[in-house]
This record gives sequence, structure tokens and C-alpha cells, in this order.
Amino acid sequence: NRQEQAEELLKWVKGGSATGQNDSSKPPSEERTWRDLFHTGSELDCTPGRVFIKGILEEGITFFGAHSGTGKTWIGLSIAHALLSGQSLFGVYPVVQKTNVLYLVPEMGGRKFRERMMKMRILMDGEFFCQTVRDGACDLEDPLLLQAIAITRATLILDTAIRFQAGDEQSSTQQAQGLGAKMFKLINAGAAAVICMHHRKKELGDINPTLANTLRGTGDFGAMADCVWCVGHARRRKGKNNDDEYEEESRQLTRLTLTCVKPRDMEPADPFTIQGRPHINEKGDFVVVDKEESSPQEHASKDGDEQVIELVKADSSIGKQTIRRKTGFGIPRIDRILNGNFVKKNGLWEPIPPTALSLERERGGIGSNEDANGMPGMQF
Repeated sequence: NRQEQAEELLKWVKGGSATGQNDSSKPPSEERTWRDLFHTGSELDCTPGRVFIKGILEEGITFFGAHSGTGKTWIGLSIAHALLSGQSLFGVYPVVQKTNVLYLVPEMGGRKFRERMMKMRILMDGEFFCQTVRDGACDLEDPLLLQAIAITRATLILDTAIRFQAGDEQSSTQQAQGLGAKMFKLINAGAAAVICMHHRKKELGDINPTLANTLRGTGDFGAMADCVWCVGHARRRKGKNNDDEYEEESRQLTRLTLTCVKPRDMEPADPFTIQGRPHINEKGDFVVVDKEESSPQEHASKDGDEQVIELVKADSSIGKQTIRRKTGFGIPRIDRILNGNFVKKNGLWEPIPPTALSLERERGGIGSNEDANGMPGMQF
């Protein structure tokens, strides 16, 4: 029964062998050798790494670095809603695999956190679990936390991650490595992924986000991460200087630019801008906007396809970012349109001959569930 299952799992997380996941391959009475510790390539897991949100979140440890008051918790809740509901993140980035969510936010009171949950359309019962300021910062080695992870297989969100480290974020790398070891233990216990909301380095005049200026404290935070996203209020240039009026408007609208500064083994989404106000109150989520116009990106339509096609016909060397800037469309949508109508040769887009298009459609390719390269298409 459920109680017995919980007791067995608790034995395991305390070092027992109820599940067999931390067993030695040999009985305790037999002495282990070096071959029990080291593996050949053929002995490693050959299943593909898990993708949860295409271009945004895969298995392992993901950091989001942002200044205080930027919107880290709103982003965390948006990701939680996507993982729980299966609906695309920000209405654009597809959820490949749903998970439960365990959200630890020791810096926010329960009432305020509940209000945000309600705005983000997160169900109050079932697959979302949390701790707030009343509970304090949970010890990441707490057997009950490990038990919860082993049972729920949840994505764990630490907001902010530094609250779960002994000492302060500017202290020695040894403490950061200790935090990393605890997170790896949580992944081994069954966490689908670990998301760390973290403070960004104080303003140093940096315009272009890098790994070095995204995470405050020791560089070990960036080293332990599989993926790092830099989050900042959207900026733009006005002549040779920053447009201060635009940046202040970004603060008022929670208009944020997200840039992946460390993707490790994943293919990340291109930098994009989201806006919270008034969309969170009206729709329950951020929307992806065009950075220049701040207008919500529309879903695919025939007119939109023609708009991209006309741009490419006018300039066969046009880049995807230029198309995005001119249309406000997301990169996945632009890819779908380009792959369905053009091939790139020597840096130039060339139309696919009509006969080739017809053959592809007859085979159920372009226009169905595959693009011109035979890859699964995405519907927006």
C-alpha cells in the first residue's frame, strides 16, 4: 500500500536498498573492485536525454540569473504551469514532457505566493507542491525532501538557490560545490530537473549577457549548470546610447529579455522578449513580444506565411533574426515557414521547385507533420 511504499522509499533515501537504485552490484559480503566503480561506454545509459520544454528546459540543472525584482518568481511559476498543464511556455515553446513540480520559495509569504499561483492558473491541489517563508529554507538533504522527489519525480525549483547554501553567495567555491553535490543527489533521487533562480551580478555596464556576468558569486555556479539563462529588463539602443525611457518602460511592464548564455548539449531558443503586464492579469501568463514594437506575436496564419516568403524573395540572404524583427514571429515558426518553402545554398535562400513541393505533399511531408528536411513540424 501507499504507506509501505513511502516507508520503503524512506529507507532508500537514508541509504537502504529498497528500490535497488543505490545497491552495489555485489552482495555486501563480497569485496568490491575498481570495475564496480568505473564503466565502459557500453555500460552507460543509452536512452536520449529528456527534454521538457523545447529550447528552454532539459534534464539536469538549469539556472536563471536576474537582478532582484526583475521577475524570477513569475518566470518560475510560468514554467511550472507549462510543465503541469502541457501548454506551451509563454504560448510559444512546446512542452515535450509534463512533470510534477516542487517549488521551494523561502523568501515569499504563503498568501502572496498563493495569489501569484492563482494569477498563473496553477491548480491548488494535485501535482504542484511548495514551501514558503513560513516553512523556512528546506535542507536539500532532508530525507523527507528526498522521499518527496522519489515519489513525485518532480521538477524542483529553488527560488532563490542561494538560500539553500551555507554562507553567502560571495563565499568560497567549496560551499557552492556543496550546493551542487546536493542538487546532483536530488537528481539521482529522481528529480526530473532542478531549476535554480539566482541573483545576477550587480550592474557593471554590461550590455551583452555572458555567463560571466549572469550569475553572482563564484564561477562554480555556472560550471555545475547544464544550462544558464540570463534574464534582464529589455533594452534597446537610441543612437549611440541606451534608450533609458524604453528601459524604464520595460521595468513598469515586466518586459524581459531571456538569453541562453550556456546551453551545454541542448539547442536553445534564440534570445527572446516576454512581457508580463497586463498579460498576466488578463491571460494568466507572459506573452512573447517583438522587442521593438512590444506587440504580442500572433499565431501562424496564411497571411503570416506570405509575409515571411515575401521578405525572403526580396532578400535571399536575409537572416532569421531580421525576419523575426520585421514580423514579430518566433524562430520555431520562421523555421517552419522557411523549411517548407526554401532551401539554403551558399548562404542564400532558394525556393523549393514546385515539383519538389508537390512530391513532398503527396508523401505527406510539407504541409502535414514534417518540414522540408523531414523533421517533425510544430503547429502554432
